[in-house]
Amino acid sequence: MNTRTITGTIVRPSGAMWPNAALTFRLLRRFAVAADIALPDRTTATTASDGTFSVALAVPDSGTAAYEFTAPAGGSVVFYLAAGAPIELAVLLASYGTNTPPDAVAVEAGLRAAADAALQAQIDAGGSGAVASVNGQTGVVVLDAADVGADASGTAAGLVASEAATRASADTTLQTNITTEASARAAADSARYTRTETDTLLLSYLLSSNFTWANLSGKPSSFTPATHASTHAAAGSDALTLSQGQVTNLTSDLAAKASASALSTHLADTANPHAVTAAQVGAYTSGAVDTLLAAKQPLDSDLTAIAALTTTTYGRALLTAADAAGAQILLALGSLATQSSVTASQVSDASRKGRAVGTVYDTAAREWIRGEASGSAAMIGFLGANAAVQQTGGAATASGTYGVTEQGMIQKAYDALRTFGLLS
Repeated sequence: MNTRTITGTIVRPSGAMWPNAALTFRLLRRFAVAADIALPDRTTATTASDGTFSVALAVPDSGTAAYEFTAPAGGSVVFYLAAGAPIELAVLLASYGTNTPPDAVAVEAGLRAAADAALQAQIDAGGSGAVASVNGQTGVVVLDAADVGADASGTAAGLVASEAATRASADTTLQTNITTEASARAAADSARYTRTETDTLLLSYLLSSNFTWANLSGKPSSFTPATHASTHAAAGSDALTLSQGQVTNLTSDLAAKASASALSTHLADTANPHAVTAAQVGAYTSGAVDTLLAAKQPLDSDLTAIAALTTTTYGRALLTAADAAGAQILLALGSLATQSSVTASQVSDASRKGRAVGTVYDTAAREWIRGEASGSAAMIGFLGANAAVQQTGGAATASGTYGVTEQGMIQKAYDALRTFGLLS
């Protein structure tokens, strides 16, 4: 916002400099400069000890701003201020004229000057006739104040001094009142928001985030709907009915829905109307099924070999065997060949060895125990170790102190644990 500086000196009616005098410049009409708007407002200034002052007033880029200047004694003048260099208040007021009410002292001085001028005119006019008497006296007349209705000598001076004292007291009281008023106005001005502060506050208040449901005060905690009159119910004396057209978008929304006949046709359609793929349901495609079946089908050479068996007597007999027993006879197998498991008691030859292995599986088969027979004794192994017969420890007895015997006993126990796989 552009400003122009106003300077000047304020003097009392007596001609003395007027310190601490309160001056007010009031913008009468708002004006705009770019995006800024200068609103009607007051700008105050206080004179220095020598009566001088300086104040910066907002002005438009072009044209003038109308201001009203109020003097300490209460007189006011309207002037128009354009952009430019600093200017003296006296020059500014002389350029635009004033409407300041005349000062009481100036009025009195003017009246006295007018009366003196009239009296002097009468004296200058003189007269050709002789004076017969003066105030009823003839001859050599000596007049005193009482003879002409005037105050005694010195009365006027006393009155002037009294008036001066009265005015000085009034000036002091007025200045005190002006200073108090200036302080009050300054406090009021400082308490007011500036235009920038007002804009910032308004913007913060108008943010949409400030108008959330949680920010609303005084709202009720619940909204219980009023009960409809029983007569509004169906079959009531004034039942409420709504057509489709009275419900927003209901007609258009219903028109966009499928009809009952279309839904029935769709439900009866078993030809995959939604075009669901095998991948969507985790199934094999027909091509994948053909590939899997092809991998399971015997080779042509195997089918030819099997077919050739039917041309021999042995082959035909094997293919036509009624059961496993018949195939056992044809192949000259023992009875153990057709059993799913064999026990040690079924092994009649003592030179043959049987083995039982226990495994557990996580990502691979892992052996945890095995049992075997040596032909004369049972054997056992743990955690993948080879099976071993019972270890010999001897009949030693440990004493109360640690010695060679106890050392040997511990060594044998350690060797046995390693033999059976319980220690690595």
